[in-house]
Amino acid sequence: MTTYKILQQKPQSFKNLTGLSINEFDKLHREVTDVWAESERERLTRSKRQRAIGGGRTYSLDLQEQLLMTLMWLHLSLNTEALGFFFGVDKSTVSRNTRRMREVLTQLDTSEWPEPPKRRYGKNIEQALHTYPDLQIIMNEIEQSDQLPHQVGSSVALTELIAQTPPFQDLAPSELDEVRQAAHLRHFEHQGFFYYQDDPATNFYILLEGQVRLSEVTLEGHQVLVRFVSPGEAIGIISVLKNSVYPLAAQAVEECQALAWDSTSLEQLMERFPRIAINGLRLVSQRWHEVEERYRELATERVERRIAQTLLRLVRQVGQKTEGGILIDLPLTRQDLAEMTGTTHYTVSRILSHWEQEKLIEAGRGRVLICYPHGLARIAEDLPFDSPGSSSSFEN
Repeated sequence: MTTYKILQQKPQSFKNLTGLSINEFDKLHREVTDVWAESERERLTRSKRQRAIGGGRTYSLDLQEQLLMTLMWLHLSLNTEALGFFFGVDKSTVSRNTRRMREVLTQLDTSEWPEPPKRRYGKNIEQALHTYPDLQIIMNEIEQSDQLPHQVGSSVALTELIAQTPPFQDLAPSELDEVRQAAHLRHFEHQGFFYYQDDPATNFYILLEGQVRLSEVTLEGHQVLVRFVSPGEAIGIISVLKNSVYPLAAQAVEECQALAWDSTSLEQLMERFPRIAINGLRLVSQRWHEVEERYRELATERVERRIAQTLLRLVRQVGQKTEGGILIDLPLTRQDLAEMTGTTHYTVSRILSHWEQEKLIEAGRGRVLICYPHGLARIAEDLPFDSPGSSSSFEN
């Protein structure tokens, strides 16, 4: 059931959330349809358009839903995370749809529309539900609907996956069932963001499909790739701490599906099952320890050791055995490796080229094959490299 059809059954709630009655909305929808069609024709036929007609992304929401989402965005000042939750799309889809729809609304000869919330100042899911009780109507429908379709996996399989994730380990079967039932399925497009750095930590995720990159923008404005997240891993565990913010940004490397728990549901689960809170704090501590270890490596170890250690971590995380060695099954670029190891693209290219000559690895566009893991491990441990070729030392 679409969000429009859910709210259509509650006329007063519809008006509270959009500022329009259902009849006023339907009239506006008809006006928007005509302007939208003309706007799309102009956009698709403009002379500087690079894509062929039909190319590019398609809209995952119909025009009626896009209009409703945009009105709620303007009227309630919700952030993209909250809008994505209530309409079942990711944040990049929210941004794209609301931007286009707002352009169309400004072309209509109607009353002035409210200014949208500034980035990072919109209300999150928890704030929205507290401020606008009518949103609970949508929430109830979401909770009653089938959030976890069959293609994602059976309830038993999902419960087993949840049980293996650190925050939910050591829970009883009945407790795991409650945890699963509180989850929502989220879909993220390629390059879509789960959340941005410094956003309020309102959701915790377990990745089901795809790969996610966690990155940080430093005070100097440099982007640093911290790590990749693979299926079965947790994302956003900092949300177990009340009033916290995400220290990193999480972006989909490819299309992703994830189980999500909003902070309200997570808090209720932790109150009922304290083991989740204990596990969550333990995982937060582990993440900080990993960050400290990374800084220690950057401060004390030679650059080739750091690159070798990073490649071996990726092997343990996503390595796949092949006939020629172990393939790091990620779209990994040399710039990614440079960001992860605190060096330059040039230095990474120089070292990888040398290692290719030594038959340690094979590095192509977006792929790294580890041909001789033992030799790479010796470099990571700062031991002599047992290869017929000489392994010179590289300075950062």
